[in-house]
Amino acid sequence: MSVALPPTFISAMPSSQPLITPWPWLGAALCLILVSPYILWQFTNHWPTLEYWKIYGSQRVYQASIQQYIINILMYISPLLVPLWLLGLYRIFRRLDGVNYGFLGLLLLVTFVLLFFLHATARMIVELFIPLLAAGTVFMEEIISPLRWKSWAIAISAVYLLVVGVINISFSLPVIPLDIMPATIHPFQILYMPLKEFNNNVNNPPIFLRGRIGWDELVREVANVYNALPPKDRAVAGIYADVYPSAGAIDQFGPQYGLPHAVSGSLTYYFWGPGDSWDVMIIVTNTTNVMSVFFGECEQKAVSKREYVGSHFYISVCRQPKVPVDIIWKRAKSFR
Repeated sequence: MSVALPPTFISAMPSSQPLITPWPWLGAALCLILVSPYILWQFTNHWPTLEYWKIYGSQRVYQASIQQYIINILMYISPLLVPLWLLGLYRIFRRLDGVNYGFLGLLLLVTFVLLFFLHATARMIVELFIPLLAAGTVFMEEIISPLRWKSWAIAISAVYLLVVGVINISFSLPVIPLDIMPATIHPFQILYMPLKEFNNNVNNPPIFLRGRIGWDELVREVANVYNALPPKDRAVAGIYADVYPSAGAIDQFGPQYGLPHAVSGSLTYYFWGPGDSWDVMIIVTNTTNVMSVFFGECEQKAVSKREYVGSHFYISVCRQPKVPVDIIWKRAKSFR
């Protein structure tokens, strides 16, 4: 027995007609053509990106509990802004001027669950809190507007946002002079110390500035070592950095000093390969120069002291590689 569907229901059903046209299939074919070089490279190199993400989730990232993961997120979105985020999470599921923005809240919640079970770092979800910030401010205005003492409420809210903004900027951007930075942010350090994101991670203050300050000084030291090389050596010299931040700093600031691009076996920097020549290599390490075993001669030339973040970099010049470069490069790979 057949059941007749109401016309209104039939008209509401999605039509499969577009799939009959060639355009979806042409788009899929075009997509396959565009990504085929990437897939081919992955295949010929034994799928290194899959290996990277496997190690990333199982060994590099701290295996946080659900409570710790929420704490990590709060460290990134600022614990001082929690009331505003919570207001926004509530308000985002209510219509605003007749428009439903609830999908942004669902996107945040679904992404949170996926990232937690994939053991991804909390920083990957931070951008999804921006709509909540906007929704939270709208909700604050809606709450304050009908109040009799609205002017006082607006003033208190403005002071709150201003104070929180100044504190967050101090922890996020290098706006405070380095000589007074530790003393300035120390009273608020306890707010950010519970962060546990990577294994063997040290939350020395300033937590969010560790990767943003002192790199120009390091590159200047590397440039001094590079320029002190004999012209014959300088013409073929390369630069190897054992961690990706120092490699990235050399690539960022190095051109103004005439430095070649850095190579590194750290994380996805490894994918770019070992470079052109290892006959003369400037080695930049934040620990012992473990690469010295591959060279007949290695000499430490300088030490770059990043006092404000509690780390040093050692700069050495190595010559006479004892094994082929491909063997050195395999040993240099570090996805941890």
